[in-house]
Amino acid sequence: MHRLTTKRLLYALPIIAVLLAACAEPLQLEPRGQTVTLTSTDDVDGSVSLAAALYWEESYTEFITQQWVTEIYPGGFIGPLAPIREDRTVTVTLPNAILMTPASFAPAADLIPWFGPVLCELHVSDADALVTQAGFSFFTVPGIVVFDAHGSYLSVVTDAPFTEADYPDNMGDFRYMTWVNASAPVTIRTGDVSSASACHVEESGADLTVDVTLEVGWNQLAWSIEFEPTQEHISALALHNSSAEDLYMYAGLAGTAVLNR
Repeated sequence: MHRLTTKRLLYALPIIAVLLAACAEPLQLEPRGQTVTLTSTDDVDGSVSLAAALYWEESYTEFITQQWVTEIYPGGFIGPLAPIREDRTVTVTLPNAILMTPASFAPAADLIPWFGPVLCELHVSDADALVTQAGFSFFTVPGIVVFDAHGSYLSVVTDAPFTEADYPDNMGDFRYMTWVNASAPVTIRTGDVSSASACHVEESGADLTVDVTLEVGWNQLAWSIEFEPTQEHISALALHNSSAEDLYMYAGLAGTAVLNR
């Protein structure tokens, strides 16, 4: 199976043990934020998944206050760990905005940092609205990281059960979930703020379409793709609002370890 390229950095097992022990006594922070419940569809190499947490990277703004987060490698952060239950479900907390620093937010036009104005301009209905940023490389940021006894793994988070057999041929059949917080109601689109249209990114050869309407607080969004398996190339990428209630996480793709085993 082809390996996806992600960061692999050393991490000590004793620290993992401390993090997992925290599952028995979850952090109690008030006011609590929105929660998201997901179902795990597989374990990594047969090892039992124990816990999961919200994951993001420093390049996507300086997310949250330090009292809420754990830095698992330079620039990579997780929120409080939540235990994966016997029925394979887990409930992960998205933080309340009161726990988030001003540096957690960027102008709405900078929703997707690696598609900046030079490549693809995003049009917004409120230039003063601020948002947390979002990214995609099959794994979404913000996304979900799963822990087992050996390390931690980025998950593919989808609106339908995903298995190893779906990679790579069926990757385009899924919606990949992420979450964005907004300081004010705002519509963000490629093309024009009144009507979204695709923007072609010469650098990657992909068409990008963004068409989202955000409310104050957390918003669930979904990435969709047109994927050419033989070339492992994304030819089109789109970001829309999502009302999906059943969410799934799969951490079994080869090469997805955030931390070495």
